[in-house]
Amino acid sequence: MAEAAWRWVLDQVRWDDGPWIPESAGISEISEYRDTMYSGVGGLAYVLAEIRFARDWTAEERGVAEAIVEWLTGRIEDEIDCSLFGGLVSSIGVLTALEVPGAQAAVDRLIALRTRDGWPQTAIGPPGSCQAPWSTMPLSARPGSCSARCGPGARAWPTPATSVRRLPAC
Repeated sequence: MAEAAWRWVLDQVRWDDGPWIPESAGISEISEYRDTMYSGVGGLAYVLAEIRFARDWTAEERGVAEAIVEWLTGRIEDEIDCSLFGGLVSSIGVLTALEVPGAQAAVDRLIALRTRDGWPQTAIGPPGSCQAPWSTMPLSARPGSCSARCGPGARAWPTPATSVRRLPAC
């Protein structure tokens, strides 16, 4: 049953303008959340990580994983979304789950985007808005999540990308 369900999911992967999956069955338009770990192709990385615990990937699964990595890492430099489910933090989780390089580049981008008030966000106001910046950055990529808090007396915790690199204090 699980293999049949997974087969159905793989059949949903679309390849125009990078890998993506429809937000729900029957949808043919690329969603604005196409890359997210919550409702986009990024979520497949976690399934692929679990599959790798049970068996080797098929050539098709390896191709999906490689395409996700290529797509996400190619977008890190221009990404302004710092959120967990759809932005740089999502990319950190996806790349970490797939055990490939690139998560540190996303961490570095987060560091570059941080302002005195926090990180720009895309959930409230226009994309990249600092009208209501995130003041807490969840860096949850796997069990044992980490976060960095910005504000008076802020402390930095290790990121999931590396145990030695730390986000600088605000």
